[in-house]
Amino acid sequence: ARAIITYNGRGTEMLRHDNVNFWELRHCGNNAHIVGDDSQIFSAGTGDFLFMKGLNFPGGANGLVHKSPDVHYHADGRVMNRLLLKIDVPKLS
Repeated sequence: ARAIITYNGRGTEMLRHDNVNFWELRHCGNNAHIVGDDSQIFSAGTGDFLFMKGLNFPGGANGLVHKSPDVHYHADGRVMNRLLLKIDVPKLS
């Protein structure tokens, strides 16, 4: 299980399983080939709390396909920083 909250910047992006090419996810890692339809990428907002059960969660939940958002820049070219807290729970019993 994992909990994520973004305090500053853009939130974590996620996909529904029917929008994921799992073969590409496991073998390639290229986001352009993993995502079926870019318009169907969901994003958590700043301050939103995500609790992701994951594959090892009791009861057999599917893992959530997620990633950090692309880097964004201020008008003067500086990178917009992102601050988040991620807590991983290795195993729930």
